[in-house]
Amino acid sequence: MNLFIFLIKIIEYKLSRDKKSSILEIKNMLSDAGPIWQKFGQVLSYQEELIGDELARELQTFLVSCPTHSHEYSIKTMKEMFGDKYNVNNINDETLLGSGTIAQVYRIDEIVIKILHPNVREEIKRASKKYEDSIKNSFFFPKKLTIFCDFFFESLFAQLDMEKEYNSGVIIKDLLNHEDNTELQKIFIFPQMINYYRECIVMSYEECQPILLNCRDVIDKRVLFKACMCVTFFQLACIQKGFVHCDMHYGNFGIRNCLSYEDMKIVVYDFGLMVDERHSCQELRNDISHALAFNDIMEMASVIFKNNKNYDTHMAAIKKTVSQDFEKDFERLLIYTTMKSIEIDNSVFRMLGSCEKCKALHFIALELSTVPNMGEINDLTPIPDKNQMIKIFKDYLEYNEFVSLKKLLCT
Repeated sequence: MNLFIFLIKIIEYKLSRDKKSSILEIKNMLSDAGPIWQKFGQVLSYQEELIGDELARELQTFLVSCPTHSHEYSIKTMKEMFGDKYNVNNINDETLLGSGTIAQVYRIDEIVIKILHPNVREEIKRASKKYEDSIKNSFFFPKKLTIFCDFFFESLFAQLDMEKEYNSGVIIKDLLNHEDNTELQKIFIFPQMINYYRECIVMSYEECQPILLNCRDVIDKRVLFKACMCVTFFQLACIQKGFVHCDMHYGNFGIRNCLSYEDMKIVVYDFGLMVDERHSCQELRNDISHALAFNDIMEMASVIFKNNKNYDTHMAAIKKTVSQDFEKDFERLLIYTTMKSIEIDNSVFRMLGSCEKCKALHFIALELSTVPNMGEINDLTPIPDKNQMIKIFKDYLEYNEFVSLKKLLCT
């Protein structure tokens, strides 16, 4: 796919009066380009505040409804890897849970089977080579988008490693769900990893309701707000522990008991893009978690410029741009580092990048906070000060996954 033409189509959509036709053209362009560019569309769908609700809603369908490969291929692959160990003859339209850009997923009895699409490795290599050879270093290609695309293609290759995903699922479950805590003390549910091979992974089935834009309305608003808060805190807890989920989009988690504020749980079921930063010092992990939790752009800048010889100059420049809009301030900070050719430490960049997809949740939370009759949720507006934020945090940090995070943020 030609990224230049795609960017032009986005601009045309923003200016067009016929939004439906523009949306269809953009979606078809991504669909025709194959699963790798459908994944690109997924990432765009998180930017609801930038591309608009209509386009975001349509692009989010790529999360669970990408083109499927044949069930016969899935059965053949499973039998080659595991023989008759699993009841794979039941793989069909009824047991298909969804198809993403990298793989498709089936539910067989009480297990879930995730199988990579055929030829997906070759498609990623071709798309990556085209980007590296003819797009990345072009004078006309936005530098800000280059940073994003570098991470995008790197993440695609990472998601092909089924052994790594299996081990990541085991590690995150152990880090955040210790056996000495009862289920009542937990807000997150992680599937049990069962088996893996080069082309597939097998795990336990955990029931939940997705919160995609087109089905968000069926979820109680208080439950949705709680989910937004807790998923954001999940990302911060992951950063603090140094094992970071970098793909927490709507298609990779869901809500169990979506009608009950008290009994709701959040199920996380994709670990293909986990980044191990446990080698980073605890102070750095804590600083990033703290800055993101309190929307403190100056603290974030301090982390980025910490070892830069012109620290004071850079901090003074950023201070002049600070507003009360953390998202815009954060964007300005990244643009500043790009314009000044300041290299961000790789560990810092990965931990910051892990929260990119939570921006969408942040906007949902702010949107819900203005809904009448939402009780204490309305405490979020106007923009709360630090003490008010701590009060809000305490309501959502009572679960065992957030014990160390609560100590960091509320003491």
